Amino acid sequence: MFDWIGRGRRIEAKLDALLWQASALTQESIMANQNLDDLIAQVRANESVEAAAAAAITGLVGRLEQANAIGDGAQFASIIAEMKASASALAAAIPANTAAASTGDDPAPAATEQQGNGTDNAAN
Repeated sequence: MFDWIGRGRRIEAKLDALLWQASALTQESIMANQNLDDLIAQVRANESVEAAAAAAITGLVGRLEQANAIGDGAQFASIIAEMKASASALAAAIPANTAAASTGDDPAPAATEQQGNGTDNAAN
């Protein structure tokens, strides 16, 4: 006689394994999508910071050109001091992935941790 019960159990075990794998793939896909969304948001934030830095530099260059045109040494000294202060703020803001006038809320580390976790989980 043919063992229908044993065969049914093997089929059920294979279906359970397939369902488990499908569930794991779905979770990995959800985490990958979240990581992609976080990355897109971070790129947009970085672009905003870079645009602000470029605008500030362009503005300072314009002021230097004006001061040079009129030969105002005091204005040069003022602009140089301003550039040094701006450079310090920019140097601190870039590694922190925040704008120079940040409110102190820094979402970048959480996004980095999530990306790292998503990568670790995908490998498991």
